[in-house]
Amino acid sequence: MPKTWEMYAKDILGYVPEMTEINEKYVTVMKIQSWLDDGLTPEQIALKWNHPAGLAYGCSSGYNSKGVWYDSCAYVKSVMKQL
Repeated sequence: MPKTWEMYAKDILGYVPEMTEINEKYVTVMKIQSWLDDGLTPEQIALKWNHPAGLAYGCSSGYNSKGVWYDSCAYVKSVMKQL
């Protein structure tokens, strides 16, 4: 998502570069590494990746403000199956 890209790119690089595949991969790897360095578990990282405020809300499901269904619990489980 554009806003997430801006937030994570600024955090990792200090600026927002073009959203190319290589830039996305670099920012992703470095962002996940920073969360690991902060002591987050893979489950917590998946929750944060699903929604930047995910840890504050915890695992949840429902309809967002735009009426779209979400299920962060299922998302975390799907990520954990891939590890």
